[in-house]
Amino acid sequence: MRETFRERKPLAWQLGAVIHSTENMVASKGKHRDEWEHMPKDLQNDFVRMIGLVFKVKSGYDSFLLSSKKDLPPHLRKYAPPT
Repeated sequence: MRETFRERKPLAWQLGAVIHSTENMVASKGKHRDEWEHMPKDLQNDFVRMIGLVFKVKSGYDSFLLSSKKDLPPHLRKYAPPT
């Protein structure tokens, strides 16, 4: 029997991935590059607002992790205060 394992990425990393993929779509790059120009304008505006909201949440969450957690996700370790 074949075993598969999920890779569990930290939430802060996943939020960054959402921002990255949405920015690529808005810029008509990557896998979903053809979708943006065919979307209704109100949906385009929703995606642009979502980028701003997710960025705000990610920034706040990163700050929270840096100030309160000892076991940081890999992408934040280089910003950790010296111990």
